[in-house]
Amino acid sequence: MLHYMATYQVKKEALDEVRQALIDFVGAVKGNEPNTVLYASFHKKDDPFSFIHFMCFENEGAKHQHESADYTTHFTELLSRCCTVQNVFTELDLIRSNKVC
Repeated sequence: MLHYMATYQVKKEALDEVRQALIDFVGAVKGNEPNTVLYASFHKKDDPFSFIHFMCFENEGAKHQHESADYTTHFTELLSRCCTVQNVFTELDLIRSNKVC
């Protein structure tokens, strides 16, 4: 399994657009990526302009499918124009989980 976290911050005026795009984007991930075990998007309660995504891919092939999908390209292009703090990806090493991921 491959685990990643992405963090970014959006402009105040882009918040609604990004939130709607996230709903569509995660729906596309769910409908098209059977080997993406988890894709979860959150915003911080104390800073609703800051977002965190957690991703768990079954293997490199699943990660590549996600990265090369048209909807991923579209979403990252949206973020590039809507962010005040650009997307930072961090590879994670899972220690333990109560779920398979």
